Amino acid sequence: MNHFIKNLVTLQNYIMLFCVLASLVSCIPKPIDLDIEPAPPKLVVSSQLIPNRYMIVALTRSFSALENPNEETDTSGNVTENFLEKVAVKNGLVTISYKDKTDTLFKLDTLPGLYFSTNTLQYNYEKYTLYAYDSTENLKITAVSDMLPKVKFDTVYPSYKDGQLYINYEFTDPDEDNWYMVVLYKQSNDSATADLDVNQDPFARGSNLQIGIDLLSDKTFDSTNYYGSTPVYDVDEKDTLGVVLANISEGYFRFYPFFTCVYLWFQSL
Repeated sequence: MNHFIKNLVTLQNYIMLFCVLASLVSCIPKPIDLDIEPAPPKLVVSSQLIPNRYMIVALTRSFSALENPNEETDTSGNVTENFLEKVAVKNGLVTISYKDKTDTLFKLDTLPGLYFSTNTLQYNYEKYTLYAYDSTENLKITAVSDMLPKVKFDTVYPSYKDGQLYINYEFTDPDEDNWYMVVLYKQSNDSATADLDVNQDPFARGSNLQIGIDLLSDKTFDSTNYYGSTPVYDVDEKDTLGVVLANISEGYFRFYPFFTCVYLWFQSL
């Protein structure tokens, strides 16, 4: 009798579990096709300063997240010409205004979407107003930023420990709130470097590869002399390494991790 009751309870449990699973399956809605209009394009601006030399602005258009992300790159992971044609602003107008003066940047025909100036003077803490116009899409944008002072490395040197290569660096942090970006690049060279032309830029377009980034806030520093060490992977004795220190705004410091997460998410689609 007890054996019968035990089997009956077990059977009731199975029936209850089946009913629960059936109810869950029945609650799954059928796929619904949605016809959503892609978001209209907007101007996207990225700027870079080479102290006392150049001011470079990249002017592109945003693209909808509903578009096919596979159209962005080819099978080798390189950006396609069709994608560049769609997002790069080739016939734009870019100006920089400061101290009651306005400079018009020149466009680079060989690099669509890039505009540069060789005569824009750089004054620390001066406000600079950027204006950009895309005549193709009739889009315009304006932004105001403060010129941050140049901060240089005191020293940069490699080290090797337990089979791992490191790039070590030190710099002096000015007496104010600062945020920094340290970027590592490499250029692969399959040939011997003995005949390397020092007058030729080893990080020309198509040859440089970003291999590491450190985002730093001096709120975490123990002193004005900061020491950092970054592991470097996938390099050999024929590669050329470059390290760049940029004094960035707090806004960019907070924006960059978000941008990286979104970019990696698109790459995974």
